[in-house]
Amino acid sequence: MKYHIITYSAQVRFSGERVYFSKVIDIDPIDCFIKIKDEETSSYTEFVLNFFVK
Repeated sequence: MKYHIITYSAQVRFSGERVYFSKVIDIDPIDCFIKIKDEETSSYTEFVLNFFVK
């Protein structure tokens, strides 16, 4: 079974920071690229979430 994530844009709060979901790649594993903006320095940190389907 394979799960599909639809690309979307969202802004949520995570530990007091704004989190921007920038894009989603529909492959297995699914990679979600997320940007976090530091409100004090206005800089962004990027990281990836990997979802593995078993």
